[in-house]
Amino acid sequence: NDVYKSVSQFLTIPKRSKKNVFLLSKSEAKSALNILISKHCSIGPALSLFISFQQFESAYELLNSIENEQEKIDHFINDVCLPVVFNNFTQKFTDFIMKIDKNLEKTGFLWDAAIDFFTKKEMPQGLIFALQVENKLEDAAIVGFESLKNCTSFVTEFSILGNIIINLKTSINY
Repeated sequence: NDVYKSVSQFLTIPKRSKKNVFLLSKSEAKSALNILISKHCSIGPALSLFISFQQFESAYELLNSIENEQEKIDHFINDVCLPVVFNNFTQKFTDFIMKIDKNLEKTGFLWDAAIDFFTKKEMPQGLIFALQVENKLEDAAIVGFESLKNCTSFVTEFSILGNIIINLKTSINY
């Protein structure tokens, strides 16, 4: 909301101007922000910004405009998954994906590629996220246990343990 308010203020005419001053509504500010990002950013930065502003639908549409499968995979991993994890939007993004692609029929190959990437690069947080989306909750819990071995922060340990518990409880109830 603060971002859209800032965009609205940025796009308004300065008060010292003789023209009438107007503020954009939230939806107008969102639309203006999306236009600015789309027009002035290349695909990678645009995807990252859409994710950072929680404009998942815009990011998904832009990602789907990429025809080359390998390029789409690379952008998905680097400009979608990593910003989702970095911004701690994993649950919100997972909810979005489940709404538009519940059985991962459209995006399954992207998640498989992300799992391969995060496994090879030894990036447990990204791997846990991708495994959770694919509903491989026991595997996500195992990765969580493995990442505890190298954990040096109590706060991180606490977070990982909570994540492990949720994954195991959900897999039992599923």
